[in-house]
Amino acid sequence: MPIKAGFPPISRDNTALAIIDMQKDFLDEGGACFVPGGRSVVPATRQLLDAFRAADLPVIHVMVRWQKDGTDMSRFTTNPMLMERGLREGDPGAEPVDDLTPLDNEYVIHKKRYSAFFGTSLETLLRSLGTVHLVVAGVCTNFCVRSTVHDAAFRDFLPVVARDCATSYTPEEHEQTLKDIAKGYGWVKTNSEIVQLLGIKKPVPVVS
Repeated sequence: MPIKAGFPPISRDNTALAIIDMQKDFLDEGGACFVPGGRSVVPATRQLLDAFRAADLPVIHVMVRWQKDGTDMSRFTTNPMLMERGLREGDPGAEPVDDLTPLDNEYVIHKKRYSAFFGTSLETLLRSLGTVHLVVAGVCTNFCVRSTVHDAAFRDFLPVVARDCATSYTPEEHEQTLKDIAKGYGWVKTNSEIVQLLGIKKPVPVVS
């Protein structure tokens, strides 16, 4: 039997949210891999998170965690500061920013490489949840977000990047990546468009 083309419509029954690398080492000044402007997408990401929580949809927090001595970091990690510190087990900078702290009923995936799928249980978790559409937010658009989107598409999930809930080191990198994704790997939507597609009318208000 030939493989069926396309995907079923997005709905609350087949959608999950993955928040990628929204950690203090990425978003706080002085962090080992600080992304200028990274904090600017936290409010929109929190709105999206609150909407998923209000609708009781699956939320997955994906974060980098390396051994304290860095032996399991990628050979492509050449940032001198990261070679010495950052994103290590037990480090405060490896924790999520306060506004995006996981709840007890939400999932946490620790990764070692750009993609949230590589060497993790993410695919198994998504299959178990019945996920078809994977909404993705986080940093950086052209590295960890993009790698996760590619791997999701290769596994026949449909990625949906929340464009106002992601950012990179430059606007050009962010925008070009979104264009590439929209052409061949998934959808690119705003936070509000995603919430509307899912028919979530009354998200829980942000409580700090």
